[in-house]
Amino acid sequence: MWMKGERVRVPTSGKNGRYAFFGALNVVTGEWLPADHDRKLGTHFLAFLKRVAAAYPTGVLYVALDSASAHTASLVQEWIEANRRVVLWCGSRSTRRTSITPSSGCGAR
Repeated sequence: MWMKGERVRVPTSGKNGRYAFFGALNVVTGEWLPADHDRKLGTHFLAFLKRVAAAYPTGVLYVALDSASAHTASLVQEWIEANRRVVLWCGSRSTRRTSITPSSGCGAR
């Protein structure tokens, strides 16, 4: 057995816990901007994008995403259209990757 010592009982709710984690990495400085929520909603993701844009007020921001519904929500797409310096790079859940322009956002295929 890999664990030594007395076993510890961890109380659980009996439900599968799910959380949404968003993160931005400045590849130059190594600065990490994390955010976590109990659900992955478009409103949470939009708040995260606004936080990243405020932290880096100049220059183009490249954001790599999967095709989760929070990333493709219409309110996110509308914000991206109005904030053209934020470029979404969206991959599908397969191995194929797609480069998406700021005007089309992640929802376009």
